Amino acid sequence: MPGDQWVIGRKKLIRLALVGDASNINVRLWVAGLLSAGADIEIVSFAEWPDAPVPVHVMKIPAGAGKLRYLLCGPQVRRAVDRIDPQIVVGYYATGYGTAARLARRHPLVQVVVGNDVLVNPPGTPTHAVARRNLAAADLVVGWSKELDVAAARFGVAESRRFVSIRGIPTERFPAPRSIPPGPPRLITTRALHPYYQTDRVVGAMAHMTQSATLTIAGEGSERSRLEEQVTRLGLEDRVAFVGAIPHEELGARLREHHVYVSAVPSDGVSGSLLEAMCSGLVPVAIDNLANREWIENGVNGLLVSAGSPIEALAAACDRACTDAALRAAALETNRGMVVGRADLRANGPVFVRRFQELREGYGARRADGSRHRLRGG
Repeated sequence: MPGDQWVIGRKKLIRLALVGDASNINVRLWVAGLLSAGADIEIVSFAEWPDAPVPVHVMKIPAGAGKLRYLLCGPQVRRAVDRIDPQIVVGYYATGYGTAARLARRHPLVQVVVGNDVLVNPPGTPTHAVARRNLAAADLVVGWSKELDVAAARFGVAESRRFVSIRGIPTERFPAPRSIPPGPPRLITTRALHPYYQTDRVVGAMAHMTQSATLTIAGEGSERSRLEEQVTRLGLEDRVAFVGAIPHEELGARLREHHVYVSAVPSDGVSGSLLEAMCSGLVPVAIDNLANREWIENGVNGLLVSAGSPIEALAAACDRACTDAALRAAALETNRGMVVGRADLRANGPVFVRRFQELREGYGARRADGSRHRLRGG
């Protein structure tokens, strides 16, 4: 994260090898938070991070496309991790890079669950089996929310091996405006354009709204062309704009131009997109699930819509978010403070570093006692 001088900790407290997607903004943000708290991090990844902060080195692993690469890359990842010689190996995303992290055959092993990896794959599916094996191999499973913690428990991870803490966002990038932006109501969604995120429901809701609102779709993905066809079919070309993925350092300014954030994702961990919008003073409209209820009190600082409800219900919630002056004022006044107080990336980084230090020390003590450490699922 170039330009963020705070990311470099003064004293290196623990050395980590993070096996994850170096091109993913959520991975990068967490790395920045850990760096600021004193972690020394090297990343093993199929992707590159051209503008990585100076302390971060990315070891790029060449591999083909497709899910099989996570299995086939085992020897390469193992050699890379051995060269790093970390105190802890961290796998980020249980069903992809989590496999590569497990195949490194190093302990202590931390697996990070973030959402779809544990929330949407039913028992009996191959993906569920992969996640179960990777989590069974972990000495610690990290989740950002209660919903992810519950999901990890359903995979058989004992409470003693689970740790819940919010990753957070760089709140300084998302200052709220001093007053509600003038002009007609403007909605925005910033989720990736993939089927699971159900942006088609957001577009469909626009056709049922009574307010003459506009919608900005800020994201990219496999669904973009289909969504553009839907906009044309519904005659919404003058009300819906596709602007692509906005660079993270520019996102705060774009959010502040809008009034309402809307997401139709049925389940989530802690959505960074939601926190960014709330921190920027927008009224959030989201699906009623355990993760979102941690942040939104329906009718007080945002609106929750039941999962699976008719599209008209989402439209009605968006209409109310545009017209309820008290709700809009409350969101502007309280939401940023809530996010800053609970989900500041820099403030939360030390929480993870301390827990990783405890894990390392506990593992070392067991080894010193002569106890054999079983490679769970390894």
